Amino acid sequence: MIDEFQDTSIIQWKNFRQLIDNSMAQGFENLVVGDIKQSIYRWRNSDWQTLRDLRKIVDNERYISEPLNTNYRSCSNIIRFNNALFSIIPHRIDAELADHKPPTGFRELYSEAVQNDPGNKTNGYVRIEFIDNTGEPDWQGSVLKRLPSFIELIQDKGFNASDIGILVRDNNEGAIILKELINYSLSCTEEKKKRYNYNVVSAESLLLVNSPVVNFIIAVLRVLDNPENMIGRALMLRYYLLCTGVTDAEKIPLNSEDLIEYSAGYFPAGYNEFLNGVRYLPLWNITEMTISFFRLGDYSFNTAYLNSFQDIVIGNTSARNPGIASFLEWWERRV
Repeated sequence: MIDEFQDTSIIQWKNFRQLIDNSMAQGFENLVVGDIKQSIYRWRNSDWQTLRDLRKIVDNERYISEPLNTNYRSCSNIIRFNNALFSIIPHRIDAELADHKPPTGFRELYSEAVQNDPGNKTNGYVRIEFIDNTGEPDWQGSVLKRLPSFIELIQDKGFNASDIGILVRDNNEGAIILKELINYSLSCTEEKKKRYNYNVVSAESLLLVNSPVVNFIIAVLRVLDNPENMIGRALMLRYYLLCTGVTDAEKIPLNSEDLIEYSAGYFPAGYNEFLNGVRYLPLWNITEMTISFFRLGDYSFNTAYLNSFQDIVIGNTSARNPGIASFLEWWERRV
């Protein structure tokens, strides 16, 4: 069985075909699963015609195609929208590119795009906005400015921030969007901060350097590396307040003269003893115990950042000297 066959590259197919031919010659059955329409993305240099032409290498008696014509996932309005859109656009593109060599063949590619609606999920909503880039040269800037209001609108309709997905073309776009939302969340009114969630989580554009909980752990490591580092202690307090949901963290004074004693009023009891006790432990143990002692995992908005940071710690400690100083030096170069 070959799954996601639409992503098979031409070179891969030349290798697979020999195996399939041999298997078929011995009377065995072979199962290929794929969505030919997804081949337009050209992942791994795939070619949609590979899946289309598959029947040419197999006799008609042994070639069986079973298209899945019913959409059980989407809501009714989404299915109707897709059916209308993909019944029109392929014909329009083929007509506009009629002189293109080789022929585009989008009508054939999307010939099975129309899906049946089982009626199990009613509702669904589609909204499309076009930005005229003739009068708006910076259309990307226009999109960024509109994005926060859309996120607020969706949450006003009763959806959670975790229900929202933002699609981007590459990691750079993801980073730009993340930066925009962070800046917006820092500058918006206190009422909006309490009402809306602007946290963004993405495996590619997470940017751990912007995460308060990750910066808190880094500050802890700096203090463990040098207990006299008062800047590190100030950052510990500031980022601890931010990653535990204290909204007025920026108003907390960070005077170095009484910072250690003052911090004790915010950190869990015995935090200085905790720091002294973990200073010489392996890096992984330090991060795990820090997360546990300061109860960082109790706040759901920290979870994705903590998981990603722990993955980095594991990868770093398995590849190089796992000491605190070594890790901090690597982190500085990385960020």
